[in-house]
Amino acid sequence: MSRLFMLIFGLFLCIRPLICYADAPPVSFRAALDLWPFVARESEAHLFDDVTFLPVAGENAPLARYTPNARPTVEIGQNMRRYKREYIYLSSNQDMSTKPDFDQYMTVLMTLSLANESTHYLQDKNGSLKDFYKFYNKGQLNNACALYSLQQHVSDIVMLKIGMSMEQVFLGKGSVKGINALRIALEKNDLRDEFEDFRNAMSRHDTQALDDILRRIRTKRNDANMSGLNFCPPYGDAVLDDDIINRATESAGYPFKEKKKSFLGKLIFNQ
Repeated sequence: MSRLFMLIFGLFLCIRPLICYADAPPVSFRAALDLWPFVARESEAHLFDDVTFLPVAGENAPLARYTPNARPTVEIGQNMRRYKREYIYLSSNQDMSTKPDFDQYMTVLMTLSLANESTHYLQDKNGSLKDFYKFYNKGQLNNACALYSLQQHVSDIVMLKIGMSMEQVFLGKGSVKGINALRIALEKNDLRDEFEDFRNAMSRHDTQALDDILRRIRTKRNDANMSGLNFCPPYGDAVLDDDIINRATESAGYPFKEKKKSFLGKLIFNQ
């Protein structure tokens, strides 16, 4: 059995020094951190080395959530019962011989969540979160909401790109369970069909197809992404400086680097 297979599904018991757990954290969290260097861009393989991970209890605690502090922190939800119920439902039609177990599913789901939050960490480092708070503190709420919507959209795209990397790892190892874990994790995020179209458009560098799928993803995820901002009006738009757009999107690289002109007009958001 290869070392990579062991890292992903053997779930090593290593623990990093900046994880603030009184007890052992969930095995899927440890496994996701071990998997991360194999699926992230080389420049971001050690992105979480300087991040503090803080366990958060509560029925509705998010699986992972970045919070800007003096030391960057990612909160990790502890309510595995909630995810176990979802796993039972999502995996109910899987063949038993290729069905991922709960820890395998949660490793993939946690890795996707870390991808999402890694974007907000990088947006914080490059000043994009500061841009948001400047708008908010000045009462420029349309600008703040439009920027927030874009930041969330970019994190969704980074999550899908990490999904593509995981898919390649699992295909390379012939791990059908890994592929199935990815599929149901994407289904849990309501992005399974969009992932297929996004992957195909990315692999072909198909500009028109990318325009279409990015628009579809942003529209589909809008309600979930904007739900935390009660001060946003039901609908609005804004024109933001290109430097602000760049800081929000640069962590995603392609396709945003080549397509940034498409964001330089009105940024539309709705809740």
